[in-house]
Order: sequence, then structure tokens, then C-alpha cells
Amino acid sequence: MSSLYKILYSPKRMFLLCVLGLIVSLVYSGSLSQLSDLYKAKNKIESKIIEVKKSTQQVMTELKDTESLDYFERQAIERFEYVKEGDLIFVFSD
Repeated sequence: MSSLYKILYSPKRMFLLCVLGLIVSLVYSGSLSQLSDLYKAKNKIESKIIEVKKSTQQVMTELKDTESLDYFERQAIERFEYVKEGDLIFVFSD
């Protein structure tokens, strides 16, 4: 019984006992793992935000390009294989 009194009446030991009890209760309740999961989700969302910002910047750049006639001409050539008058065309047979 005297050892229990030594623990209870010593402020340092009582503080350590409370801290130990707090840590055990946090681990037991799963709060620490939930907090860890929240930090991971936060980091994942932040990286997704960076990706979306880069994608938005690319779209804005392409949108600015659409203001020129050269853009539409380049798209017609690349996407639809159109040629301008006077262009040299090579046709290969199998």
C-alpha cells in the first residue's frame, strides 16, 4: 500500500502516470490511427489540387492559342490530315 501512496503523492510520478494513461487511451480508441489517416488524405488532396492547377494552366494556354488562325490550321492538319494547297504529299503503298 505504501508504494501506491508514493506514486499518488509524487507529482512527477502522477504526471507520468496520467500521460501514460492518455497515450494508452488514444491508442486503444484508434484516435491516433484516424489522425494518421486524415493526414494522409490531406496530403493526397493537396497533390490532387496541384495536378488540377497544372491541368487548368494547360487548358488556359490552349484556350489562348485558339485565338489565332494558325492554331486552327495546325489542328486541321494534325487531327484531320488536311493539307494546304501546294503541299507535297507522299503516299506509300503496302
